[in-house]
Amino acid sequence: MSHKLLDLNETKQASGFSRPHIYKLISLGQFPKPIALGRRSFWIEAEINQWIKERIDERNSRLAAE
Repeated sequence: MSHKLLDLNETKQASGFSRPHIYKLISLGQFPKPIALGRRSFWIEAEINQWIKERIDERNSRLAAE
């Protein structure tokens, strides 16, 4: 099984968040944790995509409840 890894810049682009905000959300348990490879951190693309899908689903649920 292969997983595409995203570096910080790709993760920032996918989420629309700055580095400090990403790490703040991680510390709050509200964003996928990176994996360390050597001195760098990477995020699993599928986990970021799932996180985005969950935000979309939350929004759609709120809109449906209005």
